[in-house]
Amino acid sequence: MQEYNNTVHSLTGFTPTYLMNGVQTDLLPKILVERHDFLKDREEVFKNSKRAHERNKKHHNKGRKDIEFEVGDEVYVLSGNKLNREKLDELRIGPFRVKEKLSRTVYKLEKGNKKGEGLNFHISKMVPKRDVIDK
Repeated sequence: MQEYNNTVHSLTGFTPTYLMNGVQTDLLPKILVERHDFLKDREEVFKNSKRAHERNKKHHNKGRKDIEFEVGDEVYVLSGNKLNREKLDELRIGPFRVKEKLSRTVYKLEKGNKKGEGLNFHISKMVPKRDVIDK
């Protein structure tokens, strides 16, 4: 672990030991090592880290589609965990009608019984009926 903490990180350009404690652990002789301003170095590292975070966020969200459902829309719901399904089990169950929007990401769906009860589902588990038919 100590060897990792004394290795220069590719993003920051500094070792974790230096960034956390301000202690330089260079393999070079002290004469060849330039002096660093600890506070300026930490500011630079923060900017580099933030820039890398934004780049990764942009890459991750590139293909993302934001879907919103309205009351009355029909949706399918993913059926259980992918790892616990048998070969011929259904991938999705439904269609269910959206009964109520509880938050930006959680919807209440009609259960399909006479009492009018509903089940709550996260938007990540729901697929619009038209998308299932198209595929």
